Amino acid sequence: MKQIFIISLFVWSTALAGQKNQTNYLQGYDKEVSGLSMGYSTALPDINVSLLMRGRSDYDPISWMTEVVPEDYKEKEVAFIWLFNMDITNDPANFILSLNGEALLSFKNQKEAQLGIRKIEGKNGAVLTLNATMLDGNSDQMGFASLKIPTKHLSSGKPVLLEISTDTDENNAWYMTCKGGIEQGVEVYQNHVIVKEEGKLYNSVSVDFIHIGDEVESTVTIGNAEESIQLTPGYNKLELLIPKLEEETQLIAKIKTRGEKEQSLPVTIKNVKEWEH
Repeated sequence: MKQIFIISLFVWSTALAGQKNQTNYLQGYDKEVSGLSMGYSTALPDINVSLLMRGRSDYDPISWMTEVVPEDYKEKEVAFIWLFNMDITNDPANFILSLNGEALLSFKNQKEAQLGIRKIEGKNGAVLTLNATMLDGNSDQMGFASLKIPTKHLSSGKPVLLEISTDTDENNAWYMTCKGGIEQGVEVYQNHVIVKEEGKLYNSVSVDFIHIGDEVESTVTIGNAEESIQLTPGYNKLELLIPKLEEETQLIAKIKTRGEKEQSLPVTIKNVKEWEH
């Protein structure tokens, strides 16, 4: 599991802002219960330790507690979200997800589409979604996992115990649950590049979303540039092209996400050399 770290250089301005959740997603990782921990990069740069499970009988299951389900929770289902990493291989292992000691579903880390969303249905109406948003140096997945389950199968006022085990033997294929919470927010920054399209030069601005909620549309406007994106649970990225500015200028990114209050975040555009991608 070698890791290759690629550092991207940006001229950037950051603004983090909380957002109202579209639905009630709870933190799927709150604290460790058992299992082997190891350092490894994740889809979020400030979280770099995970619980490791392999497809081997000599590895104990990994287990952890979620956030407490509120006493006054009224929705018909609960959604938990956490970070995951997973080996992608032609020789997959079978991993079993249990909730409060009851096996809900199983999944394999077979080699398939490397990025994107995969849904696994299980008992009691449970649905596990694995949203792979990044690849490490070995093309293994890093991303966001979410588990939805009808509220009637849970106890309000208590956390949930989640566990990953295996019934595979002598297989080094691995799965990780990353040890850290996920904060919803938006980051706006200028990329250190000039883009040429149809003979015109543009500054490139990225908008990175960490979204905790169901899929929802968001629209970003900077000056006359406007782009929309369908936000999925976890990490989402949008690029806008701004006609090239010759002097340092502060602009405002207006972000409209359906069901939420509009946000206005500043981004400083600096003059950069004209090279293309």
